[in-house]
Amino acid sequence: MVKELAETGIITIIDRSALARYCDNFSKWMEAEKQLQKMPMVKFNKAGFSEINPYFRVANKAKEMMMKDLVELGMTPSSRSRVKVSEPPKEKSAKERFFKS
Repeated sequence: MVKELAETGIITIIDRSALARYCDNFSKWMEAEKQLQKMPMVKFNKAGFSEINPYFRVANKAKEMMMKDLVELGMTPSSRSRVKVSEPPKEKSAKERFFKS
């Protein structure tokens, strides 16, 4: 994913914290979904009242945060249409760097 984003110019090295945040939220979402597969969505407490499984809330919050990160990174169709990509700076040769042309 990073390779494709970098090649299109959508993401650069300065975006790594936003991408790391997305990856962190993705990891939380995956773990919560894994736990939801093992447990019921609704459980009953000791008093007999129903409660939503806490992992359901974690999964939903992580998905919400992932969506915000995807928009920030221009990774949704609508956000990509608003992204302005500039050409990466051309790598200068040793001669050009030496003579500062």
